[in-house]
Amino acid sequence: MAGALKDFIILLIDVGPEMGDVPLSVGGAGGDDHTHLESALKIAQQIVFQKIFSGSKDEVGVVLFGTADTDNHLSADGGYQNISSVWDVTTPTTELAKYLKEKVKCGPAPADFIDAIVVAIDILVKVTSNKKKVGEKKIYLFTDASSGCSDDQIKEIIEGLKSKNIDLVIIGPTLPNSETEDDRNDDNDDSVPGPSHGRRPPAPHYKKTPAQEEGERVLSLLVSEGAGRSFSFHDAMNISSFISKNAKKQTTRFAGVLEIGPQLKIPCKIFTKSMHERPATWKKLSAISQSSANPGTMAINLERSYHLQDEDETEVDLSDTIKGYRYGRSLIPVSSEDDDNMKLSASKCLSLLGFTSRNKVRQELLVGSSVQVLIANPDSEPSAVSLSAIIRALYEMDMAGIARYVFRNNASPRLCALVPHIKPNYECLFVVQLPYMEDLRQFSFASLSHPKLEPSDEQLTAVDELINNMELDDDFNTKEIKNPLFQRTFQCLEHRSLNPDDPLPPLEPALERCLNPSPALLSQCSSSVLKVKKVFPLTRIDDKNKDKTAVTNVWKKSTDINLDAKDGAEGDDNDLPSSKRSKTDETDFSIASLAKGEVNEVGTVDPVGDYKKMIQNNSDTFDKATKQLEEVIFRLIKGSLGDVMYSKAMNCIRTMRAEAIQASAPAGFNEYLKRLKEELIGTRYSSFWDEMVKESLSLITSSECDKSNVSQELSDKFLSEDVDTVAPVDNKVEEEEDEDLLAMMD
Repeated sequence: MAGALKDFIILLIDVGPEMGDVPLSVGGAGGDDHTHLESALKIAQQIVFQKIFSGSKDEVGVVLFGTADTDNHLSADGGYQNISSVWDVTTPTTELAKYLKEKVKCGPAPADFIDAIVVAIDILVKVTSNKKKVGEKKIYLFTDASSGCSDDQIKEIIEGLKSKNIDLVIIGPTLPNSETEDDRNDDNDDSVPGPSHGRRPPAPHYKKTPAQEEGERVLSLLVSEGAGRSFSFHDAMNISSFISKNAKKQTTRFAGVLEIGPQLKIPCKIFTKSMHERPATWKKLSAISQSSANPGTMAINLERSYHLQDEDETEVDLSDTIKGYRYGRSLIPVSSEDDDNMKLSASKCLSLLGFTSRNKVRQELLVGSSVQVLIANPDSEPSAVSLSAIIRALYEMDMAGIARYVFRNNASPRLCALVPHIKPNYECLFVVQLPYMEDLRQFSFASLSHPKLEPSDEQLTAVDELINNMELDDDFNTKEIKNPLFQRTFQCLEHRSLNPDDPLPPLEPALERCLNPSPALLSQCSSSVLKVKKVFPLTRIDDKNKDKTAVTNVWKKSTDINLDAKDGAEGDDNDLPSSKRSKTDETDFSIASLAKGEVNEVGTVDPVGDYKKMIQNNSDTFDKATKQLEEVIFRLIKGSLGDVMYSKAMNCIRTMRAEAIQASAPAGFNEYLKRLKEELIGTRYSSFWDEMVKESLSLITSSECDKSNVSQELSDKFLSEDVDTVAPVDNKVEEEEDEDLLAMMD
């Protein structure tokens, strides 16, 4: 079968001394910043990596000519000198790519590239003579044609290449009949991948020596006689920047009959036309093995275990588990037998439900990850005639078929559209999946049909002109656009395999050009862009009143929840302090202030957060915020059920103490702590003071802040001494403030 055929490739590389020179352009300046040999080795490495990444079983060998030594089977009689077979024909690995990168250098003497071609032909003939399922045989010749050649045997070589079915690909100078990147778009050669599109800089033109001109004449003769094809270094470099995944083998997705009612059944087959290609999955390796002296394969085995959610995390065997489906908030256990019975068992079929107008098969409603092609069974002429009649009728009437599609037994039934497609050399039905009701997403959007939103004639004309100037030409073909994710991944893997310790490289220029508009297209539409900017002017809005936008009319603060209201004060704005009255007459509230988290008062829900925001946003509010936090601490302590709110109050005191030290304002905190002690000692809240003693939360000392006159000894004494005038303990329940406990419970 065709998929099992194996290609055999020889990389024939000129390493003569001229290949190591930086070529000069016709104008006298340097044409490129790299030599022809560097270009040749880069392209050769790309061919090797193409085979590696695609998982191909093709075999590759390397022959160098221009070397100091001679190592080939034809040199026994004294000919074919300075030609060396350095890498046997075998399945390529990263070791071959490393060899090309590190070991191949310019040799001291030029060699005849015609002799080198003969050596490469001899190797291919010997390697493939006893092989079965031989695919293509190729020779990639990398040369600048400056090493000199003899055309005595040119006719025999042309006949030998043709008779042995060997494809000669010349990569070197720009020959009169060289192929370009555009010519490669229709070529299926996966060893030299096609470009994503034709956007690229022009190829430079180099000065040529007489020897090079003679060499180019011989190479042109090979190409013109049909013995080979040629690419310039420039075009081959751009082409090889893209790596293609291995071509997919054509497999039958469905083989059965198209049922049109109970009486008409047409034998047919379905193949995949396009499918979303996913990147290869990454394998998990052992990082410990990687860092060791002998990393080996670094492969690891994944073992999965199941455990109960109990204290002992009891392990459960996989055979003792069943599936559970969530139904509301409950998990419904379903056995394997029930799970099988729950499935909709459908038999393999392709049954036509009816026909509809093509315009009802809206592209934005198509689902599925692939488009498939339905053709008649090649072995049945009557089925081909019948299906052709249906395709042509649908095409002429601008209709499509709607069918029930089950591609194999017990698969889920799909609703599909059968869309006719006719080309000069074939005709078929495209099979595209349609959505069910559950697949649709219903969204409502505001209408644009408003007098204020109607564009003027001048604006419409400007946009029309922009669209016309940005229209892509016929060369733009989505079939040739490479996936940048794949290409970038391949680029990084290639670099990492050759340079394990270096950082990853920047994006390849050829790939970067794919991700940006063409410079020619940008130049073409530049005037149209300026015209659009002119007719759709953007005016900068003065944001002096940014907090007074129209949205405040909707989001005005009609009421403030009073966390500290007394009994009977609910709903009475006049008895509240000004900071807690309704803000219906004020206009300084906006969504912007909410987004910024502006806080003007310390509350009991998050007092620490409110306090910090107040003093961070405005240092002038330090005294005000501190005073409010003091009041909140008192309310938290006296409104606490037992010691529920003590931790929050304690955190407030710690924060206030730290901020007082940072603001160099210890006096206020120390005075507050004395008042707090007087309020707590001897009352039923003295347990909170006991907690403060345990925490050693005392006065700010001079060692902590220079502006404090409290020594460490006095601070320690403050915690241990009782208050001189302690109020008597009142067994009567004190009057408590009516606090909103739910708000303070956080």
